[in-house]
Amino acid sequence: MKNLFVIIGALILITNCKKEENIEHASCNNLTTENSWSIINFKTDYSIQVPDGFKGPGMVGFEGNNFFKYSSDTSIIFEYGYCNGLFCFDFGDTLKSPIPNSIKVKDNAGNLITLNNIQKFCQNSETVGVLYYLDDLVSDNPLYWNSRLYWKDNGQFKQAMQIRFQSSGLKTVNEIIQTIKSK
Repeated sequence: MKNLFVIIGALILITNCKKEENIEHASCNNLTTENSWSIINFKTDYSIQVPDGFKGPGMVGFEGNNFFKYSSDTSIIFEYGYCNGLFCFDFGDTLKSPIPNSIKVKDNAGNLITLNNIQKFCQNSETVGVLYYLDDLVSDNPLYWNSRLYWKDNGQFKQAMQIRFQSSGLKTVNEIIQTIKSK
């Protein structure tokens, strides 16, 4: 009888535990090269390509790297700066495993928002990047979607960049991300 209660209790626990979904169902954008675009440094060990008309210094830094690049109409902005008081790092926080379907971040006004749209980026059928972005506009600036790009570095997905873009810019954002390459 005691064993029956243990088995029933275990079954209740198993059926009530909701396994967190991951992104395996999302389609993959394969990494590529855009022959007519400029190749610039993205991180210490990575390059990225941007189309003509993008402005900003790209990757700069003396005690570690920062990155800033934007379209001429500022409808797309790429940036990162993961710094402490002494140094700036190429990557930010590590994404938990398995890769979740959504993440919670703070918007420009400090409000907690859920980034629940996903774009995956693959090389040789392996996921190497994940872009999380909003499906509706709830940030303090209604023209932009907040988004975060995570990139696989040394076997872990780490925050690689924050990107702000208007909904019409998603295709261009994907095309630019697809050009990230290891040096």
